[in-house]
Amino acid sequence: MKELYPLFGVVAIPQTPFDEDGRVDMESLARSLEDRINAGVSGMLVPVVASEVSRLTTAERHAIVRATVAQVPRSIPVIVGCSSEDPREARAMAEFAVSEGAAGVLVQVPFPIIRDEPAVLDFFGAVCEADPPMLMIQDLEWGAPGLPVDTIVRLFEEVDAFRCIKVETVPAGSKYTAILEATGHRLNVSGGWAIPQLIEALDRGVHAIMPGGLHWPLVEIMRRYAAGERDSARALFDRLLPILGWQNQHIDISNQFLKLLAVRQGIYRTARLRDPGLPYDAYHHRIAAELIEDAIVLHEELGWRPVGQP
Repeated sequence: MKELYPLFGVVAIPQTPFDEDGRVDMESLARSLEDRINAGVSGMLVPVVASEVSRLTTAERHAIVRATVAQVPRSIPVIVGCSSEDPREARAMAEFAVSEGAAGVLVQVPFPIIRDEPAVLDFFGAVCEADPPMLMIQDLEWGAPGLPVDTIVRLFEEVDAFRCIKVETVPAGSKYTAILEATGHRLNVSGGWAIPQLIEALDRGVHAIMPGGLHWPLVEIMRRYAAGERDSARALFDRLLPILGWQNQHIDISNQFLKLLAVRQGIYRTARLRDPGLPYDAYHHRIAAELIEDAIVLHEELGWRPVGQP
């Protein structure tokens, strides 16, 4: 019988930084990883949706994974995003991740088969031919309920590597509870896009969260909650919520905001996105600038310092 996989706290997702010429900026990525390590994150997840993974080449994905595994201490597990609607491509990426020493792989359920249980079982069976040490399934469906709970249970029973799930559906809260109860609380459940409902997620028993940024305050919220300081955790979360609520209106809005924050913090050299579907306009920039200053104040109160400073 499977036991609960030990993944708790904040598993951070670095945005992919680009230089002025649109190439992946590996120096900025290194600073981004260092900042997340300094914040006390419990894991790293690269490259995935918040990393603009669909806009990266296979060679770029490989380079990001190699750099991340090389820099991050072994005590912080690196989970590698291997999603593709083609199981052969997902398996090939998973084989690469395993060869580089990844602690696990994340693979999204392909949208076309999300409610076709036999196809889902075949898909993940093919991916797991790569023999990953841990499979995390990304249950992502924008504005919809995602993978049926009965299918999740069957996957958990039949796919040995499947130990963790990242839930990004609507609604998320009731889905967390349904999965935990249906698997006897043995499947590790993480939250992602529904992070503005973080306190509810923690009350429901979610084990980890996977944000694209704002990891300093989120690590502290998770620490306080785990220590039994729910009121204190909620008070800090309430200060962060206006920022989370605004940036989470769209993935491109979120990525642009978090890159602008990273530029303000001296971590990234540019806030460039690669072919955004929803570019920022003047109103976005105005609100983002105000919220970034609020975020800086909050970070400094929690002990944040620029990378490279004691």
